[in-house]
Amino acid sequence: MQLQLISFVLIILHCMDYTGCQPNSSSRHRQHKLMTGASSACQQSGCLTCSDYNGCLSCRPRFFMHLERIGMKQIGVCMTSCPPGFHGNRSPERSTCTKCRSECDSCFTKNFCTRCRVGFYLHLGKCQESCPDGMVHSDAQRECVPGCPAECESCVNSETCARCRPGLYQLSGRCYHVCPDDYEPNDELMECTPQVHCEVGEWSEWSP
Repeated sequence: MQLQLISFVLIILHCMDYTGCQPNSSSRHRQHKLMTGASSACQQSGCLTCSDYNGCLSCRPRFFMHLERIGMKQIGVCMTSCPPGFHGNRSPERSTCTKCRSECDSCFTKNFCTRCRVGFYLHLGKCQESCPDGMVHSDAQRECVPGCPAECESCVNSETCARCRPGLYQLSGRCYHVCPDDYEPNDELMECTPQVHCEVGEWSEWSP
């Protein structure tokens, strides 16, 4: 009876050892796939090693590794240039796409922005919610630009006044001490308005 029990245990252990070897063999096969690039995921341009589950694991020279989130997992993608919101970080070992700061739309390095997201304005490589003294923000460029002209009380940009200083007349975004030819000052609106030219016709004799 004991001999039968021992034989049974040996059989079980042998089976466990046999089945335990299968994943190792499969793992070696998968590793071989990764090294040779046999996986279908490696068919994409720039991919050097990869897995079917995680995409690219390493890239060919001159390509950047970028991780794209799909659901709960990240997929490696090799790109010649990084997508918006990321900048390329090259190194001899591995070139990667590194995320810009949250307020940057694009950047040269992590701490040097080249374009800002909506609501922020670029000044000396930084994206700020407000511009420093002497400068105004440009919504179109998302940048801080030189401040208002001296004759402006407020302005749209560095060349266009929204309101003139007291005593000056506004015309097409500029401020004047004296209105240009063909314009006359409107002291109520403090604007230069076009002169009205009345045409004088010939008088005819009036008869009842």
